[in-house]
This record gives sequence, C-alpha cells and structure tokens, in this order.
Amino acid sequence: MQENCLHCRDFAAEAQASFVTVGLQRTSPPAPLLVRGGELGALRLRSTQRERERGVDASILLPEVQMKKYFVLLIPLILAACLNPPVVVTDMPATPTVSPEDVPYLPNPAWQPGAYNPDVTQDTIQTTICVSGYSKKIRPPVSYTDPLKEKQIAEYGYSDTDKANNEEDHLIALSDGGHPTDPRNLWPQPRHTTPWGAPQKDTLENVLHQLICSGQVPLDTARQALATDWVVAYRKYVPESAIPFTAVPPEP
Repeated sequence: MQENCLHCRDFAAEAQASFVTVGLQRTSPPAPLLVRGGELGALRLRSTQRERERGVDASILLPEVQMKKYFVLLIPLILAACLNPPVVVTDMPATPTVSPEDVPYLPNPAWQPGAYNPDVTQDTIQTTICVSGYSKKIRPPVSYTDPLKEKQIAEYGYSDTDKANNEEDHLIALSDGGHPTDPRNLWPQPRHTTPWGAPQKDTLENVLHQLICSGQVPLDTARQALATDWVVAYRKYVPESAIPFTAVPPEP
C-alpha cells in the first residue's frame, strides 16, 4: 500500500509539471483582450500591460489557471485510487501443497477433499466429539458404506478389489469432527499399504482426538491437517513413542 501511494504522489507531481509545461509552451497568438468600459476594464488592461512588460503572455494566464483547477480536482481521484486498489477476483481455490511421496497414501482431493460435521464446532466439542460414544452414535451403517465403498474402489481402479482389504475411511474422522455420510469425506483406504496405511491413520485420529479435547490443538486445525495430508499430520502430532509400526519401503 505504501509503495502504491508513493507511486501516485510521483504521478501527481509529474502531472502538475506537465500541465504547467503545456501552458508555458503555447505558441498560438494571444486571444484578443476585450476591454469593457469602467474601472474593471481599466484594471484588466493595466494588469495585461504589466504582464506583457514582464514578458509574460497574458493569453496563457487563463488556461493555466483552468489547468490548475482541473489538477486540484484530479488530486482526490488519484489519492482514492491509491487507497482503494482494484480487487483481484479469482475462481480458483487455493490448492494445498502435498508432498509427491505422500500422494499414494492420500485420497484424490478432487473427489474426497473432506467435509466437516456442522454439529461439531469449537464451542460444542465438549458436548459432541469429546463425549464417550458420540462417534458410534453417528457412524453410518454398513448398508450405506458398503455400496459406496464398492463404487469408489472401481473409481480408484484398485487392483485389489476385495472390500475386506479396503477400509471405508472418514478422511476427517468422526471423532475429530468429520461428516458421517458426505461422500466427500469417505474414501476406500487400503489397509495394508506400507509404510502408511489405515492402522497409522487410526493412530493419528486418536492422538488428534485427545489433543482437541484437552485444548492443545484447535478443532479446525486438526480437521484441516487430516484433510490436507494426514501423513504430514502424523509426523507432526504422533510422538515417536506412540508409533506402532516399523517403516518399510514399499515394494517395487
């Protein structure tokens, strides 16, 4: 903002200099001066004669005054442009940065970006997710999740299509404020991928639940971490002593 205003001040100074220069460089012959009778006409005539004696072309005086008036009117417009810069509108949402190494263990963000449970807010956590049995109460039945899992396995093109080997996972866990039935929050997570799979994500969800309910991590911070890149969130929030597995490089 400061740079823009300094630029506008420079522009204003240049504009004023241009107005004066244009006025002083006029080469057209002076317009005839109409002198009417009376003292006013005499004063104008004497003033014009004095200016001519000083070498100033009286014909430029009126245009220069007018240009100065126009310049004074332009000043508020220039300053308004500085104080109110144009708003750049974009239809493209911000895309989170995800490590390429984590992509195989994450859902397609275009299909499953995650969805919040509207009943769970920072103000309601102690009467919702932090109450024992809340997640079980809102968990959707298998009659809903199984058909969805089968459909999504086909969409993802998994070579292993066995439903038992894929967990219909809530990207943002129910215990962390995720939506129970929104397909944008449900994806078929492989159970046995290494080094990152369903068991590791379950551990992360439990740790985040404890951090949320103890007030150590804000609800939306935890939800966004799960939705963006749960592998990064695991490295950040799960202490080394709680890691229940030994990392093994994926098979070629």
